[in-house]
Amino acid sequence: MRPRGFFSNRFELEIVEDYSDDNSDSQARKKSSWLNHFIDLNLLLMIIVVGVPILLYCIVAASK
Repeated sequence: MRPRGFFSNRFELEIVEDYSDDNSDSQARKKSSWLNHFIDLNLLLMIIVVGVPILLYCIVAASK
C-alpha cells in the first residue's frame, strides 16, 4: 500500500495473484496436516494444563 501523493490519505492497494503454484501448495498442505493436528493437540493440552489452573487461581484470589 502506498499513498497517491505525499499529503494524501487515499491509498492504492496493489493485489498480485499468482495461481501457478496452487497444485504444489495443496500437496504441501496435505503433507503437513499431521503437524497441524499435533499443534492443535498441544494447544488444547496447554490450555487445559496451564490456562484452567491459572483462571481458577485468579477467581479464588479475587474472591478473598
